[in-house]
Amino acid sequence: MPSFNHKTKILIIENENTARTMARGMLNRMGYLQVDEAEDGEIAWNKILTNEHLKSVRPMYELILCDLDMPNMSGLDLLNKVRLDIRFKNIPFIMITGHTAQRHVVAAAAVGVDDYLIKPLTENLLQASLKKAYEKFIKRQKKLESVNEKIFKRP
Repeated sequence: MPSFNHKTKILIIENENTARTMARGMLNRMGYLQVDEAEDGEIAWNKILTNEHLKSVRPMYELILCDLDMPNMSGLDLLNKVRLDIRFKNIPFIMITGHTAQRHVVAAAAVGVDDYLIKPLTENLLQASLKKAYEKFIKRQKKLESVNEKIFKRP
């Protein structure tokens, strides 16, 4: 089953240093070496915006793994900002949290999360989540291409 390639640029947002380090370690063991970190949603949003100045065709980060509860800006608020910004709205976004309540899952799904993982994180769960997020990303890309073909189709 296809997934992200190992050159994928990943941003981990987690306020707990130990959890951030563990997530990075899991990704590194899976072969993902281009991993950046942020301690909260506000820092992450600034990193996303700062890297946008490169004006490349693609955003700096190609995948976001984000904790739900953080100071300054929650994961849900960051997800909302990402999904509302045309430059970043298609970046795959995986929420990682200790919350098991259905209302948290529903709230994240309503904003457009690609997957929702409950802590503690394991490599198997993370790998399955990466595949799921990648499949959703590919579906969005195909839909966008289809819409673009219809809009820009020449008579």
